[in-house]
Amino acid sequence: MPHCPELPIRVTSHKRSGTHLLMASIWKNFQLPDVSLYVELPKNKQFVLNGAVHTENVTIPWAGLWRSPHGPFRYSWKKPETLVHVIRNPLCVMLSLWRMEDPEGKEGWQSYFNKVMLGRWKNTVKSHMDAGIHIVRYEDLVEDFQKTMNTIQSKYGLVRKPRSLEKITDHIGWSSYPKSKTSKKPTKKMRLLMTEMFPKGVFGYGGW
Repeated sequence: MPHCPELPIRVTSHKRSGTHLLMASIWKNFQLPDVSLYVELPKNKQFVLNGAVHTENVTIPWAGLWRSPHGPFRYSWKKPETLVHVIRNPLCVMLSLWRMEDPEGKEGWQSYFNKVMLGRWKNTVKSHMDAGIHIVRYEDLVEDFQKTMNTIQSKYGLVRKPRSLEKITDHIGWSSYPKSKTSKKPTKKMRLLMTEMFPKGVFGYGGW
């Protein structure tokens, strides 16, 4: 991704946490420079955009808003006021990763579903909180869109586009759910490990 330090806001997250929903909502409702990026899609992955399913490559209008909380973009940590971190019910994240499992098993959800990776995830969220980075809950974005977006506008000094806030209603983002997995429910093992790693009340979740 290109280095664009002039942007007033960046989004960080864990996979399957509502990243594209938040970025698309920011892009659609606030005045920003061009943050579109041309993305070559990985094998066995699809991206849904404007009602169309893309299987090879696609230009994503809001992709430039994303910044990994790891990797080569740690300059962002020097400006925590520009970052927003989106989190989601950890059990729902694991279930979504399970559904998104690569048919060839190369990116299976099992690689995330262990104490080491879950611990890293929890520590990353905590470190964001300790650094004063604004946290947005996926559930709040969906259930209280107006309040969530108004808070983002105020906190980051964003200028709203000349219309009322528009909620994203179309499905967007990665989509490779095998039909056989769309109705899968959390297993007992999944609930037990998630309860151990995320006791009730951690980040406002837990109690499964």
